[in-house]
Amino acid sequence: MRRRPKVRETRALALQFEARSQGWGLLGPGGGGALFLPAIGKNYIFVTCDMGPAFASLDAGVTWRLVDLDAPILAHESRSDKVRALSLGVWESNSSLTEWRLIFPSDDRARVALEGDHAEPHFVDAPHPIAFAESTRGHLSVVASSNENTKLFSRAPGSDVWVAENVVHYQPNALVNVGEALFAIDPERGIVNFRNDQVILPSRGTTQLVATEGSAFAITNENADDPLSGATDLWYSQDEARTFRKVTGALQAAVASKQARIVSIAVSSKGTLIASFKTEERFGVVESTDHCASFTALFIDGDRKPASNVFDPWIANRFEPSWADAPLGLAIDDDQTRVATDYGRVLVSHDSGQSWTGAYAARTSAGAVTTTGINTTTAYGVHADPFDHARIILASADIGGFVSEDAARSWAPCSGVPRAWRNTMYWAEFDPHVRGRVLAAVSDTHDLPRPKMWRRKSPLSFRGGIIHSEDGGRSWHHRAKGIPDAAVTQVLTDPASGGHGRWFACVLGHGIFTSTDGGETWAQSSTGLSREPTVWSLSRAEDGTLYAVMARRAEGDNALPGAVFVSSSNGTNWRALALPKNVTGPTSLIADPFLPKRLVLSAWGWHHPERNTQGGIFVSDDSGDTWKRVLARDNFIFSISRDPVHTKRIYATGFSGTAWRSDDAGDTFLPIRGFRYKNAHRAFADRINDGYIYIATFGAGLWHGLAETDAGAKTISEEFPRRRAM
Repeated sequence: MRRRPKVRETRALALQFEARSQGWGLLGPGGGGALFLPAIGKNYIFVTCDMGPAFASLDAGVTWRLVDLDAPILAHESRSDKVRALSLGVWESNSSLTEWRLIFPSDDRARVALEGDHAEPHFVDAPHPIAFAESTRGHLSVVASSNENTKLFSRAPGSDVWVAENVVHYQPNALVNVGEALFAIDPERGIVNFRNDQVILPSRGTTQLVATEGSAFAITNENADDPLSGATDLWYSQDEARTFRKVTGALQAAVASKQARIVSIAVSSKGTLIASFKTEERFGVVESTDHCASFTALFIDGDRKPASNVFDPWIANRFEPSWADAPLGLAIDDDQTRVATDYGRVLVSHDSGQSWTGAYAARTSAGAVTTTGINTTTAYGVHADPFDHARIILASADIGGFVSEDAARSWAPCSGVPRAWRNTMYWAEFDPHVRGRVLAAVSDTHDLPRPKMWRRKSPLSFRGGIIHSEDGGRSWHHRAKGIPDAAVTQVLTDPASGGHGRWFACVLGHGIFTSTDGGETWAQSSTGLSREPTVWSLSRAEDGTLYAVMARRAEGDNALPGAVFVSSSNGTNWRALALPKNVTGPTSLIADPFLPKRLVLSAWGWHHPERNTQGGIFVSDDSGDTWKRVLARDNFIFSISRDPVHTKRIYATGFSGTAWRSDDAGDTFLPIRGFRYKNAHRAFADRINDGYIYIATFGAGLWHGLAETDAGAKTISEEFPRRRAM
């Protein structure tokens, strides 16, 4: 009988970051987003996230540090004590994975432009790599596209010179070296010998090839109807991938299912293979030490019954095992370490798979959880209780809401949220007049307000609502009458309403709703708004004027632009506010607390072949009749926010690799020192530690640090490549 792994506890923050002038730390419950491509090196474990960041551990998975290469890491090779990774370019790490340098393209003058829903970076005048591989002797191969052509580039061991070789007629999902032979994963044909273009194993959908000395293993899919369902067949080659034989039966027998699908495989240098699988009711990881003649189970999760030899800090208990699903990535070394990653967790075993621990989080002695450094979800905000600043609600995508009672050091999930709405909490607002009362905006749809979320379906199909708590966010219930089952993206209280409890809400696709009884009952207040309004955010001026921001419906010249509407009647009637010339993507707006006519607007631009539609930050001193652009360096600002103590201080965040601070009510902005993460959502002042802020990010959870400025800091577009010190 396998022993249950020892529960790992911590009395304080597992990764205790004390922010310095140059230092930023990650906070939150840990995990929560899809994790891929684990690797085990001599002194590290390395994993990647689909939303951009990667994470490296130098202490066997106890703590982790973030690796940000400006774009998601699509592939990597682990050789000796270094990692080479494909992201925006091909990068190479130092031995401790703390610094990275760009090795392809080798031209340091390569320019980078940002565009689209996520301000995705791409090279303007250099080939863009899409796959790479490194042979056992150190020969590097890169397939890159440029000017509608796709070519192979190669670099000999010990050389810094890249040589362009043949043109490639397809774009491979991956390159794999088996010995010195080079293979490609063609998404349409399967596994292909790259040099002679011969299809070795046909496949569409889930396809993978891994190799060790003299041997190779592959998974292929014979049914392309559902490319995400996993592979149907497992293969083994003992002649360096020249020929393969099917060995699926042994795995299916081990898990007692002929319908088992294989999701991922990994092999050690000694030939031990591990594979993740799933059936309709079960999933897990199995291992073979005899070239797939037989398999043994390392762990098996049921739909509702977690594996007894897996200690999971919180995800399985919160969402049940099926939420995490079968491991998406696996890694194995020649000793006893195994790593499995899935839709929210990093599981690590140091006893050859007999027991596993969720390395993404740690439990505290009080029963809460805290990150170990792996933050892979999207945070929308942190909201402090006005009666107790140590109580904070974290609003997140995928994992919903969490509450902290100790100033963001540890967290517990919000309970009572309707199951259908649990995916995302967009906003939480404490009632300034009633201790413990808080309202939150929730939805089953994440990643709003990005147009990608409604390209294929109407915003009217999204589900969600408003939930209430009377105990500071610990427990929740739904009692907001009059709000349709729809995505609610913000709730806002009117502090001047006192005991009347006037509230406002953004309901995407439906408009603005108001309540005058503390959020119990609601009525639509959308007179003057556009039809099916994509209302995203609200702000209130000191004189009671309301501003509502409508998200842009799509990217492109023919897209219906976003808008800003204003109301001077507590939301009874609305009128459109004129936007700056060429601005079509407003994202947030705030009014000056002392000069009601002074407005500060943030906007999202997009790259166009003929012109650059304006984004950045704009200021108006006449209630929006005229505008002045005050920040043009960053064309993709997601939001602006005001410091509640230093009222002339404004923070701005976006997707250009830095955050911004203004100390003159928005006339000038400077980069914030030390913050260098690609995708930032919103900044919030730390109500306990003056000068410190939280930054909610897309893909890397919640950050905390000192908001000093650095006039010399630059955006991604202004400085690329920059040496990446982590």
